[in-house]
Amino acid sequence: MQINSQNSTSVYLTAKPYHESLTPLFSNWRRSVELALAGEGLWNHCSNGTDPSDVTEMASVMPTAATARQPTSAELTSMKDWVKEDAQAKAIIGRRLSPIVQNMLSEKLTAC
Repeated sequence: MQINSQNSTSVYLTAKPYHESLTPLFSNWRRSVELALAGEGLWNHCSNGTDPSDVTEMASVMPTAATARQPTSAELTSMKDWVKEDAQAKAIIGRRLSPIVQNMLSEKLTAC
């Protein structure tokens, strides 16, 4: 398993199983996580889609203020909502990881 940075505010998880026999297991795990996240409207926190017309795959990134260090009330609300949703996505993923794998992941990572 390898963690790749998509940009400064979002990372997505890609798998490179260390053994070919693990590929089906990972595929099943990934499908179950993707469905759980999609069911909660959170898949965008883990997808790496770049097509803005594909709302189910377009990657979600943390909103930023138009004027640095002077976010408006609406921008602050949007940022807080994104952080909350990202934490929800992390919780869904965390519930589907073994404790050993959970301990290997950094707390500072975004959902995927």
